[in-house]
Amino acid sequence: MEAGAKRETLEEAGARIVELKPHTLYNLAFVNQVYIMFRATLTEPLFSAGHESLDVRLFKRHEVPWKELAFSAIYKTLQDYFDDLEKGRFSFHMDDIVQKWNH
Repeated sequence: MEAGAKRETLEEAGARIVELKPHTLYNLAFVNQVYIMFRATLTEPLFSAGHESLDVRLFKRHEVPWKELAFSAIYKTLQDYFDDLEKGRFSFHMDDIVQKWNH
């Protein structure tokens, strides 16, 4: 999984990462998918849009375009990440997402 996460990050965001740590696991039974997200460290502050990405940027919580996010698992992962960041400690989150994303 770690190798796949590194490969996807490079393909989608043009970024190289290290020190991956599992952060979220979401079961989306309504589409027969499981999402596993990692926290990681950029090896250098370089990133760019890949062939499946329109835009790649780093955001503070108040800058995230919440209503423009395409997937419920991404929305939930970012919420959990920013909540953990505010607490000053990161936990592993696991949950079911039971319905389609509806802004």
